[in-house]
Amino acid sequence: DYRRTMRNASETAAVLGVSPWMTPYQLWLLKTGRAETKVTAAMQHGTEMEATARAAYEAETGNIMQPLVLQRDRYSASLDGMTLEGDLIVEIKCPYKGQGSKLWQEVQADQVPDHYAAQVQHQLMVSGARLAHLYVFDGVQGLLRPIEPIEHAVQRIHDGWDAFQVYLD
Repeated sequence: DYRRTMRNASETAAVLGVSPWMTPYQLWLLKTGRAETKVTAAMQHGTEMEATARAAYEAETGNIMQPLVLQRDRYSASLDGMTLEGDLIVEIKCPYKGQGSKLWQEVQADQVPDHYAAQVQHQLMVSGARLAHLYVFDGVQGLLRPIEPIEHAVQRIHDGWDAFQVYLD
């Protein structure tokens, strides 16, 4: 129920039309209770690997990260981790195919897919952190990609959600 009422970071890519998994219409169905989220094997894998990946990230970086959900106005972000100082967040991805995944290849080439960039910018906006780490973990090792806040991304997120809200209303 909480997720239905909030503008969630994990849904921003769908709102902006850059999600490879969900259209704005499919998100509308979820937000209005006309459909339910189907947990895929890849989603389940990511959930099961998250604690292990966070521990590997902490060992690699020396950062101690606390998972938490933050809210700013109508915007929400479920963070995989944030420092106690609040200056750094981490978004963990554990692709089902590990190093054979497209995500691994993109991050290794120093690229962040648009759908994850939108999610992380939303998280930065809600948290107020000055930096995010995208951490892609294959079960043994990880790739780390720093992401800084982009000022114009905040406006794009607000504009996208405001336009989407018309359909929810």
